[in-house]
Amino acid sequence: MKIIHLVHYFPPLQHGGTQDYVANIADCQQGMGHDVMVISGSSDLGRGISFEPGLRESGVQVQWFFRDGATEAYSAYVGSERIETQIAERVEDFGADLVHLHHWQALSSGIISKLKTADIPVIVTLHDFYTTCMRFFRMPDPTRFCAPHVTFLDCAQCVSADLPGHSLAEIETVASSRVNALQNELAEADAVLCVSQAQKDFLVSLPTFLCSKVEVEGIGVPESLVVPPCESPRGETLKLVQWGGLDPRKGVHLISQAMAASQHANDMELHVFGDTPERAYLQEITSWGGNVVFHGSYETSEILGFASRFHLAVFPYIAFETYGLSVDEALHAGIPLVVSDRGAPCQRIGSRGRALPAENPQALADFLDEVYLDRGILDEMRRGVHLAKTLEAHVPALLARYREILETPK
Repeated sequence: MKIIHLVHYFPPLQHGGTQDYVANIADCQQGMGHDVMVISGSSDLGRGISFEPGLRESGVQVQWFFRDGATEAYSAYVGSERIETQIAERVEDFGADLVHLHHWQALSSGIISKLKTADIPVIVTLHDFYTTCMRFFRMPDPTRFCAPHVTFLDCAQCVSADLPGHSLAEIETVASSRVNALQNELAEADAVLCVSQAQKDFLVSLPTFLCSKVEVEGIGVPESLVVPPCESPRGETLKLVQWGGLDPRKGVHLISQAMAASQHANDMELHVFGDTPERAYLQEITSWGGNVVFHGSYETSEILGFASRFHLAVFPYIAFETYGLSVDEALHAGIPLVVSDRGAPCQRIGSRGRALPAENPQALADFLDEVYLDRGILDEMRRGVHLAKTLEAHVPALLARYREILETPK
C-alpha cells in the first residue's frame, strides 16, 4: 500500500506527541512493507521554496512544505489554494492509495476537499481540539478552559494578540469561517478517528463540532519501551519523576506545590526530564522550594530505566489531555503513576496508577504522604494491570481500517 501522512510538524525539526506518533507509525508501516511518505508543514516561513526532501533511516520519504510568509502565515485558518494544489500534486506524483491527515496547522484548511476532487481516500486522526479552537486545547491561558458555548467573538479576543493589525471583527470572521471549513473537511473525510473515548465525548458535546462519524482508535508507544517488572528503588527518600513537555498546562508546578504541602517534604525529590522551561515557569516550579532536579533533554530510551530509579511518575495535567503518550511510556516502563482525573489518561491507568482531582495540589500532597509512609501501596501498584496498548498492536488495526476504506464502493 502507498500511504501519505500529512502533519503540521515533524521530527527532527520539531518533536511532540503528534509528531513522534506519526514518525513511529510511518516507520512501522514502512517496516511492514508499505511505501510511506510524510508531508509536513514547518514553522519556518518564506524560504523561497515549497518543498524540501528528506529520508528517514527507516526508508520513509519526507517532504517538508514551506509556506509563503507574506500571504500564507495563517493558511490553516483561511485556506490556501496554492498549498492545497501543490500537496495534491505531490500526492498524485507519489501514487498514494490513501492519505492519512493528522493536522491542518502549517498547511491549509481545505486539503481534504482538494484531495477528494481527485478521488483520493482520506482518513483523519484528530489529536487535539484544533477543529474547534485556534489554540488547539480550548485554553485561553494555562489555567482556564473555554466554556462549550463560547462565541466567535470570544475566540477573536483570545487570539487577537497573535494577529496584529486585524480588528476583532475581522478575526471573528476568520474564526467562524475556519470552523466551517474544518467541519466541511471532516464531512468530506472517509473516516474520522479520535485517539481516546474522552476526546470523542468532549468533542461531540461542543455545538461547533458537527461530525457524527467519529470513531475511537487508541494509539500507543513502541514495544521497545515495554520492560519487565522490577523492584522499587531502595532508600527513604521518595523519588518522583516527570517528563515530556515542560509547559504550565502539564502541571509540573503543582507537583512542587504538593511537595511543599507534604508532611515529609524534606524526604522527597522531584526529577524533571525535558528541555528547560522558560524562565518565568522555571521560577514558578522552584518558588515552592523542595528538592527539584532538572535533567534537561533526554532520549526516549532513558525511560526504560526509570522504574529502577524512581518510585512514582506524576502527571498532574491541567489541560484536557486527549491521549498523553508519556502516560503510556510510564505504564509500559513499569512505573506506578499519578494522573489528574481530567481527560484520557485516567481511562488507561487501571490499577497501575491513581487518578486524583485536577488542579488540587493538596490531594496530591495527601497521596504522597500516604505512599511515603506505606511503600507497599507503590509495590502493589507496580503489580497492577493497565489498559495501554502498544504501537505494534495499533498499526495493524489502523491498516485494517485503511483497507476497509479502500474496499468500500464509491
